[in-house]
Amino acid sequence: MSEDYTISSLDPGKQKDSFAMVKILVREKKIYVIGAKRWVGREYIQVEEEIAKMHLTNPADLYVVENNNVGTHVYEVLCYQKHLPVIAVWTSKNIKNPENHQNTMDKNDMVQWMLAMK
Repeated sequence: MSEDYTISSLDPGKQKDSFAMVKILVREKKIYVIGAKRWVGREYIQVEEEIAKMHLTNPADLYVVENNNVGTHVYEVLCYQKHLPVIAVWTSKNIKNPENHQNTMDKNDMVQWMLAMK
C-alpha cells in the first residue's frame, strides 16, 4: 500500500490575471482534487501570506510553484521566509532536450498525463 501525500500547485499570474492554486491528494497511484482557490487582483504578498496561513491549518506535503514569469517572488517568499516545502518548476512547449531542462515540464506532456490520470 502506498503512502498518501498532498501537493498544492501554484500558478502565479500577473496582478491583473488570476493567481490559482489546486491541491491534490495522491493515493494508490491516483490523484484526487481536494481543493482549489483563485485570487484576482491581489498583491503577491497578500496571497503568499494567505497561503502560509492555510499551511498552518491544512498543510500540503509539497508546494509546486510555476516559475515562468512572476513565480520567482512567490517561490522565494514561501521557501525562504515562510519555510514551506516548495519547489519551482518551469513549463514550456515542445521541450527538445529534457535532460538539459531540469525541473522543466512540457505543457503538452503535462496535459496528456492529467487526462490519463482523470
